[in-house]
Order: sequence, then structure tokens, then C-alpha cells
Amino acid sequence: MSTSLMNNFGGNMLKRFERFSSGIFSLHKIWHKIASDALKPYDLTSSHLTYLMALIQSEDGLTSSELVEICGKDKSDVSRSLNTMANKGLVNKESSHKKGYGGVFFLTEKGMEVAGQTYDKVAFAVEYATKNIPEEKKEIFYEVLGLFDENLNELNEKTKDKEGDK
Repeated sequence: MSTSLMNNFGGNMLKRFERFSSGIFSLHKIWHKIASDALKPYDLTSSHLTYLMALIQSEDGLTSSELVEICGKDKSDVSRSLNTMANKGLVNKESSHKKGYGGVFFLTEKGMEVAGQTYDKVAFAVEYATKNIPEEKKEIFYEVLGLFDENLNELNEKTKDKEGDK
């Protein structure tokens, strides 16, 4: 790309990319720190937070496939995390299959307590992070964030499709 074209178009795009990338990285890093700190007393990691929050919202429980979809994690991470939480007495699995295949996961009483206490800490962090932002700007932010997510996932799928055609 020529210097003049980069200055007129690419320079702005490059600045946006740098701002976007560093902002996302910084938020990701601090969010994992906050989540880790909230879950440390329970000997859990930040990756467990997503599952706790999904399960606390579901009266009917969730299957591992539903957790994959809701939490945006892969099957192996869901399986490992549910195993850890089951071993700590935080989740139970109800299955009609003799060997325990499939089934629905529920938070235990202890799991509800941990999820509730963790939710309070996380809710405080979100409130603090958005403390000086008017409600209408928060709505726009989350709408735009959702569109970024949709668009980048669509791009990723298209890229996978093109690579598969080669």
C-alpha cells in the first residue's frame, strides 16, 4: 500500500485497529482478573464464571450442548469445567441414560450460594465500570458490541468456508 493511500485510508483504519485490539485485550485481561478474584475463595477459575451465570438463570437446568451454545465455549472446556464444579459439589447432573450420557446440569444449593455471591461481585464490577455512562450510551455500546460479535463470527465462518473450498 502506498504511503499516501495509507495516510488517507489505511492510517485511520490502522489507528482504529490498534485502538480496537488494545481495548479488547485490556478489557479481557482485567475482566479475567476480576472474575478470578471473585472465584478464588471457591478454588475456581475465571472460566467457571460463565457457566455459573448461565446455570443460575436456568430453572430447568442446561445440557452441555446448551452451555456450549450459550457460553461460546468448546465442548472440552464445558466438560472439564462441569467436572470440576461437580467434584466441588456445585453442580448435579440428571440423566435418564443408565451410563449417565447426556443429561441436564443444575446448580446444587452450594452452587446457588457460590453463584449468587459471585454474581454480586460481578454485578458491582459492571456497575462500577459503567458508573458515569448514561443509560442510552450503555444500550448503544451493547448493541454495537453485539454487532461486532455477529460480524466477526460471520467473517470467521466465511473464511472457514473459503479455506474448505481450497
